[in-house]
Amino acid sequence: MAFRVFTLPRAAARLGISEELLAEIAIDLEPEDGVLWVHDSTEEGCYGFTLFGLESVQEILNDKPTLAFINERMERNNSK
Repeated sequence: MAFRVFTLPRAAARLGISEELLAEIAIDLEPEDGVLWVHDSTEEGCYGFTLFGLESVQEILNDKPTLAFINERMERNNSK
């Protein structure tokens, strides 16, 4: 059985959110949540999301207090 993995840009587009927000959400997720680190042709690599990972992110997006916390954290990081 093959797994589908969506890169961060593709996952963000599929979820209808910014790549920046998705990257911030991914920081708090584990492989058990369907989030992986993908080594690609760049030195950096990127996050990858399984279908379960997309569902995990959607749950976070639907949880208003958690989403508010993540947005506040992004604002703090951007103001530094």
